[in-house]
Amino acid sequence: MAGIPQHLGRVCFLPNQPMLSTEDLPWPIGTLPARKARFKFWTRTLDRSRTLRWLLVNSLPDEYIDGKHTQSVKSSQDHPRVFSIGPLSNHVMSKNPSFWEEDKSCLDWLDKQKSNSVIYISFGSWVSPIGEGKVKNLALALEASGRPFLWVLGSTWREGLPIGYLERVAIKFQGKVVSWAPQMEVLRHK
Repeated sequence: MAGIPQHLGRVCFLPNQPMLSTEDLPWPIGTLPARKARFKFWTRTLDRSRTLRWLLVNSLPDEYIDGKHTQSVKSSQDHPRVFSIGPLSNHVMSKNPSFWEEDKSCLDWLDKQKSNSVIYISFGSWVSPIGEGKVKNLALALEASGRPFLWVLGSTWREGLPIGYLERVAIKFQGKVVSWAPQMEVLRHK
């Protein structure tokens, strides 16, 4: 349990899910001390989760809670009851499972695009700003691609955009940048 793979090879974690190789998992990220620290953190987190009555999981498909895979996540003496929340959840508790106001203007913009032509970029709410340089590089790459794109980019991240970028891609009708999108409606859109 050092935070590095103990065995190389392929493994399947959930029924009907693809096989993963140890090379597919995030073990190699960072230095050895960083990997060990991250592994220790997640081990402690999983151990603590066993003492909880409920565990809220962002966007776990409901079939793992209500369907045939229920035995793997049902509440028991050693495991909490798992409750799926987030944009991929099928629960009807809320039309907008986030704390941010959705910019639905992107749906009208999508209606004017060809089917299967739009690149959708959304890092989600849990990712911290990636830095001005990376935002600028991604912005320029999207523009250079010539493909239409919908980019969910919070105001904190916009500082890295090239000067005049938002106006330029809007005029060319190439890109739409919103602070928060109705993700399920976007993902379902043609």
